[in-house]
This record gives sequence, C-alpha cells and structure tokens, in this order.
Amino acid sequence: MSDRLAPAVGTEVFSPEELTIALDPGERVIWQGRPVVMVKSVQNQLFWRLFGGIFGVVGAIFLPIGVFVKDPIIRMVFLPTGLLFLAIAGAGFVLPRQFARKRLAQARYALTDKRAIVADGPRIRHWPITPDMILEFDASSPGSIIFDREPTNMTINYQPVMRDIGFLNIVEAPEVGQIIRRLQSGQTGAQESPNA
Repeated sequence: MSDRLAPAVGTEVFSPEELTIALDPGERVIWQGRPVVMVKSVQNQLFWRLFGGIFGVVGAIFLPIGVFVKDPIIRMVFLPTGLLFLAIAGAGFVLPRQFARKRLAQARYALTDKRAIVADGPRIRHWPITPDMILEFDASSPGSIIFDREPTNMTINYQPVMRDIGFLNIVEAPEVGQIIRRLQSGQTGAQESPNA
C-alpha cells in the first residue's frame, strides 16, 4: 500500500468507534476519504437544466410582454406567468446541484482489505471486494470509482434515473482503484509485508 494514501493523523473520516462497530475481527482499513464537493453534470441534472431552459425561454418571452403591453388584462396574465416561469427555470438550474452538493458533503468512504464502505448521510453500506466485483472508473479529475447504481425518485420516459454509488469525486481515484484491483486479484498480501 502506498503510504501517501494513508490518512494523516487527525484526518480520519470514520471515528475509531464507528470502525470498531463496522469492521469484522481482523479486518483493517487501507484507505479513508471524503469526496471533493464539486458537482459534475449527470443525467438528472441535465434533464433539469433542459427543463429549466425551456421554462426560462418562455418566461423571457412572457415577462417583457407583461411589462410593456398597455392592456391591463394581458399585463395581469403575462407578467405573473413570466415571473413564475423564470422562478421555475432558476430552480431547475440551482436545486439539483445543491442537492448533489449536499449529498457529497455528507459522504464518507473507507476501503478495507475485505470491502468498500460508503457512508451517505446516516446510511452506511458496503460492498465486498471479490474478483467478480464490477468496477467502473471515471478518470476525470477528481475521479470516481463506481461500484453500483441505484434508482432515484425521478423517472424519464417511465425509466428511473440512476445515481452512481461508490467512491465519487476523490482525488486519489487512480491509486485507490489500483489497490482495489490488487485486492481483487489476491496480490495485496504477497506485496505487503506484515512489518510495513
């Protein structure tokens, strides 16, 4: 294991008490981390941006009509409708990113010699490291290691929008990915001495 991946003193993501409860006897933590709270565009955000953009265009057309037309009935209809559409457009651009940012701010990750642990708010889930564990790597910076996907509460064309689960937005993604691959192939024990 690379020493630079070990957490510095005082930077542990999980408290010793949490790890005592979560880990099996003899299981050891190899890496702990948190995501960089930087939101990348994903499918559901792109949908909301498109949705907000359409409402924004309609609002941008209706608002000047409501302001500049002299007829009070047209003004009474177009002005509030334009403002409402612009407010919906703003929410479509801002809220999905804020929700994703909040989710990332609460996330904590740990990699042990037996499994990957993801704490997403109060929920702690784990995936055993096995040779058949499917991993997907996002090589962007910061990168991600994706273990699974879960449906969100949103659907597009009657299909649920899926959300990535794994070590998302981590700076050490290439190094952590290599460690997981070594664990999967069973080479970690041979490469690391017990005195390290």
